[in-house]
Order: sequence, then C-alpha cells, then structure tokens
Amino acid sequence: MKRLFILFGITLIAACGGNDSDDFVDTAYIYARGINAMVDSPAQTFSIGPRLFISDLPFGNISPFSGFASFDTVARIQGRLPDLDRFDIDRIEGLIFQTGFEYTFVSTGYVDAPDSFVISKRQVRRPFTEIYLQFAHAAALQDELEFYLTAPDADLGNATPYATLDRTQYTASATIAEGEYQIRILRVSDGELIFDSGLLQFFRDPNAPDDRGGRDWLFCILDTAPSLQWPIQALLTDGATVFTLAGSGDSSSLRTRHVSRTLGNADVLIDGDAGNPLATNLAYLESSAHRALIPDEYLVSATSPGQPASVLFEQTVPTNPGVEKALYLIDSEGAPGGIIQDEDRRSVITEGRLGIILTAPENRVVSVYVGYPEDVDVPNGDYGGLLINRTVPPRVFSRLARLPGSTLVTVTEWLNTEDEDATNDREEVALGPVDIQLDEGDVRTLLLVPAEAGSGDLVEAVVLDDL
Repeated sequence: MKRLFILFGITLIAACGGNDSDDFVDTAYIYARGINAMVDSPAQTFSIGPRLFISDLPFGNISPFSGFASFDTVARIQGRLPDLDRFDIDRIEGLIFQTGFEYTFVSTGYVDAPDSFVISKRQVRRPFTEIYLQFAHAAALQDELEFYLTAPDADLGNATPYATLDRTQYTASATIAEGEYQIRILRVSDGELIFDSGLLQFFRDPNAPDDRGGRDWLFCILDTAPSLQWPIQALLTDGATVFTLAGSGDSSSLRTRHVSRTLGNADVLIDGDAGNPLATNLAYLESSAHRALIPDEYLVSATSPGQPASVLFEQTVPTNPGVEKALYLIDSEGAPGGIIQDEDRRSVITEGRLGIILTAPENRVVSVYVGYPEDVDVPNGDYGGLLINRTVPPRVFSRLARLPGSTLVTVTEWLNTEDEDATNDREEVALGPVDIQLDEGDVRTLLLVPAEAGSGDLVEAVVLDDL
C-alpha cells in the first residue's frame, strides 16, 4: 500500500512544540527508528530507500536509532513470512527529511489495512539536563483517547487532560518537571479508564555531571492481550532504554487447562479461595476462562468437585505483567502434575502459530522434529527440522510461526544411551508424524502427553485451540 507523507520543514519545527532553536543542533545526519505496533503482523523490517535500518522487529518492540548521512524520499515496511520470505506491508512516499531531526516510523493498523505514521522532531542538543516527554497513539483497536499526566493518585475529576489523541496522532515533545507521575488514559466515547500506569518516576541521571543527565522520553501506546485488565500497553523509551508498561493492577492473567486422565473432574482454586474458583468441575480437555490477576505468586490447587479440602494437586504459579499464562494439569509418573506455558496468543494474519508442550515419554531421551510434508520422509529417516535434540521431558517451547496448511511433528526416542559408546545409540519413532492443520491467524498448542494405559504407545498428541 502506498501512502504519501509530505514533511516540510515548517511542519517539523512545529512538531517540536515551540522549542527555541538554541536548544537544538543540526548535524549532517537524520536519525530513524521503527515501532511495530501492528496488531496482526509478523516481525517487520523497516528501510529508507535501499537501506534497511531495522530487521525482523517483533510486535510490541521499538528499534534503536540509526543515523543516515544520505537518504531517499521513500520508506518501506515489510513483514516476514515463516519461510523467511518478505512481503510489502506499507510504503510511505514523498518524505522530505531534515538533518538534525529524529524520525520514528510507527507501523500500526492491520496487515491488510496499514495505518502507519511518522513522528518527527528535532534532536535535543547533547548534553542536556531537562526531562522531555512525548505521547503517541498507535493502538489500532482504540479511537480517540484522553491522556492524563498527574501527580500520583491525583483526582481526575479536578484534572485537565494533558492531550487528546486519536489513532496515529502524537503530541509535541515538551519538557516536564522532574518528579513522580501517574499516567491514566480514558476513552473519549464513554469515559472508561483503559490504562493506569501506576507510579512513574521521571528524573535526570543522578550520577551524571551537572550539565547533562537529561532524558528524552517517548510514551507510545499499542494494543495488548484481551484477557488482561487494560486493553492497551505502553512502550516507554529514552532512545537507549525501553520499558514495556503493562499498567498497574491486574496486569497479568492465568487460566488452567485439563489434560490429565488420572485427575478426573476437578475444581481449580487460587490461594484456596473456594468462593471464587478459577474453574468448577473442570473435565478432561476443558479449559477455564482467563482470570486477570495482580502480578504475583499464586498457589493453584485442583480439588475434588465441591470439596475444597480434598486437594488432588497443587502448584505455585508466578504471573508476570502483561503476560497470559496457562497451567496445564497433566499426568506425571502416574499422578496429577502441572506445567506452565506463557501463552502468547496473538493472532498473526499471515501465519499459523503453534506452541508445543512435551510431557512424555517420561524419563526417556527424545528428539522432536517439525517440518512441512515435502520435507518429511519417515521411512528414510527424514523427519523435518530439528526442534530439540536428545532431551528429557518435560519441556515447553515458544510459539512457532508456520505457513498455513500442514505441519508435521515427529517425536523420536533414543535407545541404548546408557552406555558410553554412542555408536550403539539408536533412534526410533515414538510418535508421528502428527499432521497439524493451521490456517492463517490460528493459534494452537500441541501437547505430547503420556499415552492411555494399555495402548502400547509411549506418547500421544492432543491439539488445543488457544483462541
């Protein structure tokens, strides 16, 4: 998609918020960076003319600045497919750059409807002692928003919005006094609070000399996982350090998924609270809803239905800001057990995403292979790409990006590994190839669990839809 951006010098100077020119310095360079805030996009590559300045930037990330001594008038944003081919997402034409300026290319919207924009401002002359702050709205799922920058716990009823921004809009970069702040964001349409940063501290570097130590902050909002308390998150960066802010309160979430044959139906409690169970009478292959939680450690217990004192299994689960977690109830050495997954359930329109959890065969040395049908020929020992070699379960793997269609997963067992002579080792297929069908946007988990007793198999596959 082609988009036209005319960035004339007068517009760029206005974007500096009226800072006097003595506060800045022109150089022979421009400075460019990218933000991938496109909610359904794979990793992205940013380039100006023929020069690439960031490669394979994942969603929710911002790149460092790159300096350009010569530059084109066209910027391009590309996505990466699972086979590493690239495709065009957006093309921004008509760019007129000025040396001494910083340009932040923000990729937002959707792959098939990009809404990219460029934040431009003069670079603050180094060294400096002030604190600068700039806000940007890159959340594709949100319309017009009010941004409040206040002292901690200030009453918003008596506060004036620092800025009101619609999608792709941003404020000038302006100085603020050193101190402690709280950033809260309200939706204009209904007045709902959709983000609360909690306490933030904006101070100059206390170890810096008197003539330096300032910070030039960008606060950019983007979308986040739907099960968390806040529907947006924020990237906060001063160009050298990047923080992902999930917000205060219940900024993590947890659910449980039942894949244990030995457990039977169960209630699932958090910290023993039978009055507010995570799940009630949860059956084999069922999943609870996500529960938004304050990031902390929680004791999760599976109990007999309606009998909170009859604990069948329990495990401590740590939760983290901005992260959805799942506790899988599994079979472990003939008894109920648990394994934790960071879910990462974001749907990407150009690929299927597959998580793999290996819980069996227990106490055996195994390898796991993942391939496409054209790469797999089991009779000839071709199992596809090696995901992990010679490991002992349990293991949890990060999401794999896969081309839509068939993905084949094979588990092999290594025999004769107890002696010192590796030439006697023998690899045999324990399971597979298992054919996993993935469409564009799918997010699924393959569980490799102990086979049913009496089946004669070591391991079997269970596929769960994660959305």
